Amino acid sequence: MKRTGFPTAAVFVIGLLLGAAAGVRYEKRSMHQFWQHGPNTSRMLADLSRRLGLTSEQQEKLRAILNSNRGQVTELHEQMLSQFEGIRTSFRQNLGSILTPDQQKKFAAMTAQWDARRLSMTANAATPIQSNGQNQ
Repeated sequence: MKRTGFPTAAVFVIGLLLGAAAGVRYEKRSMHQFWQHGPNTSRMLADLSRRLGLTSEQQEKLRAILNSNRGQVTELHEQMLSQFEGIRTSFRQNLGSILTPDQQKKFAAMTAQWDARRLSMTANAATPIQSNGQNQ
């Protein structure tokens, strides 16, 4: 008699792990996009309009609320980035102080790559949504 339970269970566990990994990656990407580009107000407007059955007048008022809050989120984000930059600089200086000259060169190359990648991801800033529901 063949045992088919183990292969089936193994496939199930692998599928579960792959699904969980994909979910974690999606969540990280969503949060990264939020903090790099701000909230997706167009999507929020469309989703709330659909789910709540908002009238055109309510949608215009919601658009104004979302754009107003975007400014507050942007201000908070800028404050956090400034604080984070200070922590990043301190970390790099502290780590550099314990590295050998060869390690410092390697670390400098690593941080240059990290900085270039970070700057390329932040090149497109978030903009308020227009009355047609599109980001400017």
